[in-house]
Amino acid sequence: MAVALCALPLAGAAWANGEASATNAEIAHLLQFIRSSGCEFQRNGSWYAPDDAHDHIDRKLNHLRDRSTIPSADAFIQEAATRSSSSGQPYQVRCPGAPLQECRDWLRTELGRARQRGARRP
Repeated sequence: MAVALCALPLAGAAWANGEASATNAEIAHLLQFIRSSGCEFQRNGSWYAPDDAHDHIDRKLNHLRDRSTIPSADAFIQEAATRSSSSGQPYQVRCPGAPLQECRDWLRTELGRARQRGARRP
């Protein structure tokens, strides 16, 4: 019994590490999705290529991680990929053959697709 009770914190740590790993895989998937999308991104009134958008959002993510943890891919979208932290304006996405949309909605849709496919890896 004592051995089983001592193992509980380790099981919790393993579960937490598994959750962190799944979160990191989902975030990596979303960043790769941005980079390979072929879509343009509007930030503070200017349009940017996918690589530039990826790099900007990745820098925001790293800044957030320096201050705290990102508990989920949903939190990543909300905190790093929704709006400009300087102006508060929402990020927009313009993809070929699709209407203009908010980056938040676009990434949430892709996250949902990835989860349905079981894609928890980049």
